[in-house]
Amino acid sequence: MKKFRSISLAIACMMLAVCFGGISASAEEVTVLATYDSQTAYNEKTQGAGNWFYREYSSGKNTDMTWQGDSKGWRSADGAGYIKIDAMGASGVCDTDLVFVSDFKGVIRIKSSAVQMAWTGYQGDGVAASISKNTKELWSGDVYGAEPVETELTVSVKKGDEIHFRINCKAHNAYDAITWWPVIERIQGEYVNDDDKYTYYQFDGSQETQLTEDPNFNDGEGGYIAADGIAFMSDSAVMPTDSYSIIKRCTAGENGRYRIYGSLNSTDSRGGGNIVTISKNGEKVWKQLFVENEDGNFDVRMLACKGDVFDVMVSVNTFTGYNRSEWDCSVVKYMGTLPCDASSIGGSTYATVSEYDLGSLAEPGRTDVRFYSVMRDVEYPMTYDSASQMWKSQIAGDGGYVSANKALPGRKADTVMEQTINADGTIRIVGDMPVSGNSDGVLSTILLNGEKLWSSRVGGERSVRWDEKYDTSYFLNRVDVTAEVKSGDKLTYVFNLWRLVQNDEVDISRVKFKYISGGELSRTTKWKLKQSIVIDTADGKAYKNGAAESIRVYVGDEATYAAKDDFAGIVSIADLSGVSTTVINGVEYIPIRAAAEQAGKAVDWAADRYVLIYDGIPVMFGYPEHSEISVAAAKGVISFE
Repeated sequence: MKKFRSISLAIACMMLAVCFGGISASAEEVTVLATYDSQTAYNEKTQGAGNWFYREYSSGKNTDMTWQGDSKGWRSADGAGYIKIDAMGASGVCDTDLVFVSDFKGVIRIKSSAVQMAWTGYQGDGVAASISKNTKELWSGDVYGAEPVETELTVSVKKGDEIHFRINCKAHNAYDAITWWPVIERIQGEYVNDDDKYTYYQFDGSQETQLTEDPNFNDGEGGYIAADGIAFMSDSAVMPTDSYSIIKRCTAGENGRYRIYGSLNSTDSRGGGNIVTISKNGEKVWKQLFVENEDGNFDVRMLACKGDVFDVMVSVNTFTGYNRSEWDCSVVKYMGTLPCDASSIGGSTYATVSEYDLGSLAEPGRTDVRFYSVMRDVEYPMTYDSASQMWKSQIAGDGGYVSANKALPGRKADTVMEQTINADGTIRIVGDMPVSGNSDGVLSTILLNGEKLWSSRVGGERSVRWDEKYDTSYFLNRVDVTAEVKSGDKLTYVFNLWRLVQNDEVDISRVKFKYISGGELSRTTKWKLKQSIVIDTADGKAYKNGAAESIRVYVGDEATYAAKDDFAGIVSIADLSGVSTTVINGVEYIPIRAAAEQAGKAVDWAADRYVLIYDGIPVMFGYPEHSEISVAAAKGVISFE
């Protein structure tokens, strides 16, 4: 039997102290205060019974599974991931996650014996199993064959901490079921903070002051409270005020690639919204508005050297007294390429006129949809297979298909679904379109009349700095785009393999196609525009802080120019001596992009007329924001004042 035992350094020190005090700290002699058996809790058939939850995990997000009866147990959204009384299996799209949520502060012992394949003698390739406390991995290993694996871990927890027992199917999920029924024991011992890599500060707009933890805050969860007695930050919640922002700080322990990610979830419609600003060594690298009564994620990657300082600051957008949000935030060093889980748009105000699932386009007999493969720019029609209920590629050895739930790029050709629009109006395509965590990625693209509307590989809030040459986040699988369409227009959905086709099924069942009215600009897009200087090249106006100023602009073949004096005054740049100029009709003009970038600004174009200039935060405007701006501009309802 394989056996793994792990004790964190902080806990090990505590155990040694107990030993020297004359009390044995061995596993056999500790006092067990309570036992939480996952197999016993399963029989309750209820999420949260006995502190246990049954979830699926994909792209950094946990979602509750649904109970589907004694024979099927808890099931993931695609039906392939499950937790049953006799087995636990992962989907090819998402991991399966058995989660214990602590309702106390103290020390626990994690015991899981006889973790092994549920069936032997088949062609399963085993699973990758792991145990984590929140986002910190405590143990990982492969479970394969008939040999059982045993784990025993001891760790401190606070109220709200989550212990994850997660499995991933690796290359495929055939015959990969395992048995895993862990037991959590609350044992006697003193809580030791193992999160000491973080420090916390209040910021009043000019001065930072380090905060000391109040261990009794929030029923023993612990937290950091600002001087006004209202603003605070804990592991599970944050409340900024108009007096104080709260900062969570981490120092890089070594050179490498770092991911700063988490969520901010407001549950009160009376809140005025909060802003998350992420900095490295005092330089802003990301800024994002989270509107009230909505959930959102931030997910930023950057290269760092040992000693670099990361700050995550939460401040108010508008203080109403109800700005408290549930939140979590982690800074981790990572290897490999990860999908980006950042939110882009929030606070949408449109009304839905009609909607349907994107997967419903795969129904046979529709005259407004075509399915085909594209190889070397030649179309090869797919045929519908009624037995598998799929549109299948007819290219030998290709294997591409589309069903009501999934689309698979072919080995030799792109898989394409083409929709003919049957009514004029404004549409919004929105929802998650994930691929398996074992995939090396799928280049999913949506085009309107041949023009790119959205792509999973570029655009959107990819949360990477422009200067990161390696390991940028290729795949953002959240679709959220708006477009003005007319009857007869063509919407094309293209699925292209990245390098390998293994595990490349794309889940299209979660994407909604909507006709909408009003609300062309979401609140976050309006906020981003107000954070920017917007130059309207068609009207010769520059908008800054809600006010309009005249600016002389010239759109050339290779660059867009502004009169040097006008530009310097609007953007507040004292020295433009390093930027080459062009004289037009006796006026000295400078290229806008070169001048803005010299001042540390980023530059973007929108709706073929607006130049967007903002702080050097990468990819502030992506496909979602661009599509909203284009529709609003076409309708004449856009305003920057």
